[in-house]
Amino acid sequence: QCQSSEGIQVACLNYILIIEDKKKLENSKPIMGPSSKPPPLVSIPASVLPEVFISGALHGDERVGPTTVVETARLLLHAAECVRAAPSYSVACEETKRHERSNPGVTRWLARLVSTRRIVIVPTPNTIGYEQGKREELGTDMNRDFPFDTTDKCMQTIGGRTINELFQTHLFQTSLTFHGGMRAIAYEWGAPTYYTYSKNKENNDVSPDDEAQVDAAKTMSIFGGKFPTKNKKENTFYYPTGRMNDLVYPVNGGFEDWAYAASWGTSHVKPCKPKQYGGYPPKKTTYGNSTHRAFNYLIETSNNKHPTLKELGSDLGLLSHGIKGASLGHIPRNMRIALYTIDVAEPYVAIHGTDTADLADDVVPGAALAYRSCTITKAVEVSSKNSNAVTVRWTVGGSTYVDETYLIYGPWDKIPRIFDGILVPREKQYLIMELLAKKEDNSIYSTVIQTGETLWTNVANTFGDAKNPGNHQLLPGPVFEETIDLSMFKPDEVIAVYAVAKVDGRYALQPVSSRGPNPPKMPPQTHFVNTRTNPSWLHIHDDKVVQGRVHWMSVPMTIKVKASTRDGASAVDVSKRTFSTQEIVELEHSQSKNSESGIGLTVSESEIGFIDSGPKMSEKGDNPLQDKNVEKQPLVNPSVKEFMEFKPFISTLSLLLSFIGLGFFVRMHIRGRFSNLSTFSLTY
Repeated sequence: QCQSSEGIQVACLNYILIIEDKKKLENSKPIMGPSSKPPPLVSIPASVLPEVFISGALHGDERVGPTTVVETARLLLHAAECVRAAPSYSVACEETKRHERSNPGVTRWLARLVSTRRIVIVPTPNTIGYEQGKREELGTDMNRDFPFDTTDKCMQTIGGRTINELFQTHLFQTSLTFHGGMRAIAYEWGAPTYYTYSKNKENNDVSPDDEAQVDAAKTMSIFGGKFPTKNKKENTFYYPTGRMNDLVYPVNGGFEDWAYAASWGTSHVKPCKPKQYGGYPPKKTTYGNSTHRAFNYLIETSNNKHPTLKELGSDLGLLSHGIKGASLGHIPRNMRIALYTIDVAEPYVAIHGTDTADLADDVVPGAALAYRSCTITKAVEVSSKNSNAVTVRWTVGGSTYVDETYLIYGPWDKIPRIFDGILVPREKQYLIMELLAKKEDNSIYSTVIQTGETLWTNVANTFGDAKNPGNHQLLPGPVFEETIDLSMFKPDEVIAVYAVAKVDGRYALQPVSSRGPNPPKMPPQTHFVNTRTNPSWLHIHDDKVVQGRVHWMSVPMTIKVKASTRDGASAVDVSKRTFSTQEIVELEHSQSKNSESGIGLTVSESEIGFIDSGPKMSEKGDNPLQDKNVEKQPLVNPSVKEFMEFKPFISTLSLLLSFIGLGFFVRMHIRGRFSNLSTFSLTY
């Protein structure tokens, strides 16, 4: 049993925090005029949210992770509430404004992550081990309890079953698991099957996603920051990075390889047949082809599993360039790594405005969405007199390398109706736009292709040596600019401007042979790599959808060429934060006058459907699959329900969870320096 904050002995409960912008999803209903029915994408954005999983501590005596994940949740949700409540005063803004001083735009960036991802956090999956300060759950090591490269004696722990239930109902693109006892950022492989028993660790096998894993681990290490040392003659160092079999040690039944490969490395998976807690159905560890393809990292946070209060650090300077002092503590270091993991779950492109008008972010938590409502909420106006050109500014995020980026623009009434201005267009939809831009007799145009960087490409310049931080800051990241010609547009014409990007193409490459004698014999297998490099990648499971694309398009900016006699072509922000139903109906009616066929292109029903159809996946995982193999199961075995109720948990610090429309709003009663977690209190 565990002790409550009131000192009462109670059952040890496992707790899950799911951060999701439910209010936005509830508000996002199609609003259309009578001329046509809305495209189906408008009303179901929740299905395509990229998903992130974060575990605080599989081992109960490793204390950095639980505090890290709860503090990360608190920061994210304060930012989301601050942006949602603007321009009204919000207490949440007090929590984020100190980060704004050193990194303007950080609040909007954090709010975007809340509103465009589903983040699933389990602070202490090994609840009783955490309560007792012990590694195991009642004598069983939880990180040997997952059905990968082990016997059928698995799923013996409640913590293991908790995580298994989550993976059965989600499609996680990225994943973190925090540990302690050493310092490392490690990735696949970590199972003995892929370990070569020799002094030369380079003989160990590499995974199909090694190209991306190596790159991301290095970025995490630098973004996390250096470890301080008491010895002034000794150089500080970053997290070491490498494969688990090289850097840590191989284990049977580890969470990491299970989360990464249980859906496609099926020869290493056996259904579990535990007897503990009334047993656990073997079919719950029989997986389909979609659920276990997470881009997963093991973070060994500290040599000391239970660091001192001073070593935990504070969030002052959390996202400042040239990190130093308390912001190099264990908690802020790993908060930065968690934020990186959440950001790169999916690429995105954002238009920030023009050379004379800075626009609000594309994403406002809790804000309603409707078909092409962006024409109202993200718009600039220019005078028709001398309005020959406007310079547009944009950035690319959620990725590392910008292989291509450019603008596509034209009159809104010539943009095919399948472009709703809400969700990222699928690859087929993009190709339609590209075709229109190439037609000489059409009014759609594109700019010259550029290449470049994201905020993560050269993170060493931003978070390098504190003695020589340079002139860089994290946000908004490298900004692209392009001047578009407006001379061919008529007065009172309304123009849509999309920013487009191709990213991280190198991640689809196989690891070079110099990394070992046993290179993988298959292409990358994670959702993370394939969603940005493989347009035929398609997985559907439990109402969740993961679909690949190569081209990522922004929420469009609207330019209104206003008939005017005033001089100058300077763009003026005319965006509105909200819109009325009547405005959307009028907008739809005005744009429906020009159909797709009227601009030289017929769009079939198959092209405007919710998802592109893809080939089925073979057992080797070569192709995408619509996963229909996993039967929905009850969340818990009734005989062990008392061990698996999902209610939030903590200790020493008091965590207030209250529903505010976004889902959860997390507030710590102790500010500044971090303290170890021990109990939770819950208020609805």
